[in-house]
Amino acid sequence: MVRLIHLHTALESAWIGISQAGKIIWEDHHLEPQGHAGFLQSRLAVGLAEMGGDWSPYAAVSVSGGPGSYTGIRVGLASAKGLCYARQLPLIQLSTLAILAKAAALVTTEAVDGFLPLIDARRQEVFTALFNADGQEIRPAQALILDQENWLSEHQHQRLVAIGSGLKKWDPAAFSPHWKGLAEQALGPAQVSLAEQAHAQADYASLHLAEPFYAKAFYQPGKG
Repeated sequence: MVRLIHLHTALESAWIGISQAGKIIWEDHHLEPQGHAGFLQSRLAVGLAEMGGDWSPYAAVSVSGGPGSYTGIRVGLASAKGLCYARQLPLIQLSTLAILAKAAALVTTEAVDGFLPLIDARRQEVFTALFNADGQEIRPAQALILDQENWLSEHQHQRLVAIGSGLKKWDPAAFSPHWKGLAEQALGPAQVSLAEQAHAQADYASLHLAEPFYAKAFYQPGKG
């Protein structure tokens, strides 16, 4: 059966996994903000070996391509592209914000209008986007300053679920009674779901042209 490899090093904690038929069959986590590169290389080799070492079932590599940690994004994308070049596999580049929104959607049981992922970008700034209840992006990814007038006020009457490290500095329920914050969830199942969808649609990134998406010039909460 077809397998996908997944790399996520864009945030403070890193995750790598292998999925088959939409289910995670091997995974590992690195919970420290530093050392993502060493963790990724060493542990992925272990995972592939534990899965038998045969490359024939692997069909693609997915990676969280940003926004997030400047170093972490580069580490993940460079590693993913290296695997793809070496094994002639297609690359699936996913938005970190889309992964967060999907993670919220997977655990939200009540009816909502959308999902608001928030990644801490230091000071009063966050990386964010807005997704509707079907997971479609309706506000593009951007760096947003929370204490300045912005488009968030246009959605105060909608039922939104916010998720991500940006909640450490901002309470969505205080901004709107229709909004709530969600404790950050495991991102592996969300990345697998989005990657499986992209693979089914052959929605691949160009290995030659794929670049990290930073959303602004530089962000580095910890070394990768």
